[in-house]
Amino acid sequence: MKSNKTSRKLKTNNIKISFFSDGVKLSDINKIIYSADNLFRDLGLHWDIVLKGNIWENLSNQEKICEKLVKIRVFKWNDQSICDFVSPAEINFELRRIKGIINSFGVIYDGFLLSGIFFEVLAHSFQDFSFLPIVITNRQIATFGEDGRYHLRICVIGVPTIISINGFFSAPAKPLDYHLTKMVNEDLALIKSYDLKEYIHKNIPIASRAYILESILWNFGGIPFCSNKFCLLSDSHTIDELIFSKIKGLKLCDMHRKAIYSLNSI
Repeated sequence: MKSNKTSRKLKTNNIKISFFSDGVKLSDINKIIYSADNLFRDLGLHWDIVLKGNIWENLSNQEKICEKLVKIRVFKWNDQSICDFVSPAEINFELRRIKGIINSFGVIYDGFLLSGIFFEVLAHSFQDFSFLPIVITNRQIATFGEDGRYHLRICVIGVPTIISINGFFSAPAKPLDYHLTKMVNEDLALIKSYDLKEYIHKNIPIASRAYILESILWNFGGIPFCSNKFCLLSDSHTIDELIFSKIKGLKLCDMHRKAIYSLNSI
């Protein structure tokens, strides 16, 4: 997970969260919303959640936006420079993608720059920021780290926040058991990988709600992810941590529980 450095400290007694889709079925996003809404109710939070629909639905300047999407692709893990040359074929690829004609999971985008493009689209198409926008995408997103290389991410928090459903499996480090198996038997490792991926994807609605909650805490209160890996709001770096804290654990540390109630009472 990565977050933008800015946060919005607004009154939270009428928080509204609006979801947008980028290449993800609305039925799947509804499952995520249902799970998040149940978590909010369990925590006594009275926040409204609305599904707005496809983020590209009212987009007029499609080719211009698609050109920008091509430019923010990540080509080298150790190079943060923006792509200058954009071919008509690449623009056409992005056009077909936003129209839902094709899907592609091999392309990786700079997460912060993608959030900026989504903000531009929302500002032109919806012009209403009384809500916190969250985009659920099937794009692979990455951010440039302090170690001088890109890292895949599940989530980039900002306005809007981006949650990548493919990032839930690809971004966290795989279990040690998987790597040991891969050293011995590639075919068995593939089976393990498939089973693990299937388990993660089946539980994305449950795992997503932690990132939705953290997006609200950061944008409205400047409250960061937890350093306690057992907390629901920890920044999970491995698949094991993700499963334990986001899917099986579902526990909040005292600090974050107090922060949530404090934020809700403003």
